[in-house]
Parts: sequence; structure tokens; C-alpha cells
Amino acid sequence: MHLGVVSTSWPSSGRPWAGHFVRDLARELAVSGARVTVLAPQWSGHGGLLEEDELTCVEVPMRGTPGSLADDPLSGLQALARLRRAAAALQVDGWLCHWWPTRFVITDDRPCLVVLHGSDVDLLARLPRRLRASLGARMSCVAVAEHVARRFAHLTGQSTPPVCPLGAQTAVGEPASLPPRAAQWLASEGHRVLTVARDAPGKGWRSVEGARRLLPGLSWLGLKPEDGVGPEGVRQLIAKADLVVVPSENGTGQPTEGRPHIIAQALVAGVPVLGGPNAAVREAMADLGQQQVSEVGAQPLADGVRRVLEPRRYRLLQDRAREAGRSLEWSVLGQRWSALIREAHRSPGHQTRSGSPSC
Repeated sequence: MHLGVVSTSWPSSGRPWAGHFVRDLARELAVSGARVTVLAPQWSGHGGLLEEDELTCVEVPMRGTPGSLADDPLSGLQALARLRRAAAALQVDGWLCHWWPTRFVITDDRPCLVVLHGSDVDLLARLPRRLRASLGARMSCVAVAEHVARRFAHLTGQSTPPVCPLGAQTAVGEPASLPPRAAQWLASEGHRVLTVARDAPGKGWRSVEGARRLLPGLSWLGLKPEDGVGPEGVRQLIAKADLVVVPSENGTGQPTEGRPHIIAQALVAGVPVLGGPNAAVREAMADLGQQQVSEVGAQPLADGVRRVLEPRRYRLLQDRAREAGRSLEWSVLGQRWSALIREAHRSPGHQTRSGSPSC
């Protein structure tokens, strides 16, 4: 099978973290036997797309900076139009489209499976009801989390799509270049706590800063994309962490979380996770046997860290992390994604029926 992958986000030399989970899935599909051609924007000022030996990358030059249809409709529509022209020139057997607007980059009748990540469902919620229903009827979808699938079905009136999370890899490659404070954290004694998230509303950075002050005896490293640590560096740091904290919060106007990829990365490495109070993150913690934070603020977050690091509780969470991590390795999930794509390609043009097995 020659599979075309369309994504508005892909790692570049200037933004190596962007869409790295999309790249990992594409690479896994190629390793599993598909011929994969990736179509993605190459934004001015962010360098060329990072290529993989197993993949063919087609860059579509774009002016400006990465955005979204929700934030900048004109820029987003222009980007989709450029991707549409490039897609028309590719000869593939079928498509995998990340974030639902890219479904409409594809104008032919070849099979197409749409991956719902969460923020794209926020965009869907802003549209008129009849338009949501019309768009939903034209897409065969898979969601990366249960709550994303449920919300899509509620908004469109369609069947609940199957769910398959994005996996993570176990191997840590050559040591990455790290900022001095990350190297200092690696050399610290005692418990090492790690938070990796974008500097965006709802990510909980204010609570992290306050919780760190309440726990002066811990070494707690917080990293944002602008700190320049790419995916390999993050994996290197996770492997040395005692605890990964995902402090995402709920709030009006804040983007929906799908399932933050750092959760899978931590569990595959056998590292316990503390997450919440965002509802989607708490759902993931419940599903995966990890510790939840139920309230917003520095004190609840600090209390949660203390509870996790109690020796008896920590050993239990670590055992659960290792168990859950085995199911989130790409060696397991890659096969399931391949099966979902094959199923969608056998039934082009039809929405996946409710009750289809989740991964």
C-alpha cells in the first residue's frame, strides 16, 4: 500500500518538536510495510522538514507562521488550499489525514481516514449544527482518546469513531544537547520531577511554579518548546525522571486536550505520571492507573506530588506504569493503526460504525 499522510504539523529543523507524534506514527506505518509519502507545510523561517529514511516528505512552502483555522481562518484556509494543490499531484492508494480540516485537502475518491486529536474538535464545536452534521457524514475517523471520540459523535450526530492512542518508543538514542539547567537536573540527587508542555493557556505553568516553591527539596525541571530540547532530548530526560507531572487545567476558551503525548512517553519508560485537573488528563490517569490532581492551584499539585512519592504508593504506581507502558509501545500500537487504516480503505466513503473495537 502506498499511503499518503497529510498533516499541518511536522518536525522541522527550527521546530523539531512540532508534530513529532505524527512523524512517529508515519514512521511506524512505514516500518510495518507501507510505502508512506508525507505532505506537510514548510513554514518560512522554520527550516526544512526533518526527513526519515523510511519516509518520503513533500514540503509545501508557506509564508508566515504556523497557526490554525480557529486562530486565523484566512491563513488556515490558504494553507489548506496549497496542500490541496500538492495532494492532487500525488499518486497514492489512500490517505491518512491528521486534524479533520485536512480531510478537505483530498478531492479524489481514494479512501481516507481522519485522525481526531482534540483541538480540531474544538473548531468543529464552533460551527453551525447543520454544517457539523454535514462535515461529520463525510469523514471516516479515528480518535486518539475516548473523550475526543464521544465529543465528535455528539457534535456531528455520527457514530462514535474507534479510538486508538498514539504510542511512544522505548529506545533513547545518542545523548542530545541539553540546556545547562537540564544537565544540572540530571546530576541532581534525590527525586527528579519533570514537566514538559507548551507555554499556552491551560497548560498549568502557574501552578507548577507555585508547587515548586512549596517543595524546595525536590529537583523539578520545567521545559517548554522554546527551551530548544527536541524529542530525543525529552526521551533522554524522561528516562532519568522519577515522576512526570502533566498539570493541564480546564477553563473557558482553553483548547481541549486530546491525550498529551508526554503521558505515553513516560509510561513506556516505566515512569509514573501525575496529571490533572484537566478532565481529559484525569480520564487518562484513571484508564492507565496513575495519580490524578482534581483541583486547580499550586497547593493541590504539590500535595499530589507528595502523595505519589510516598514509597509504598510510588512502587504501586511504578508497577502500573510499566504495565500500561507495554500496551503503549509502537510495536503494539503500530499494528493496530495499520489494521484501522486497512479497514477504512476496504470501506471508502463510509463513517466507521459505532461499536467498532477500540485499540
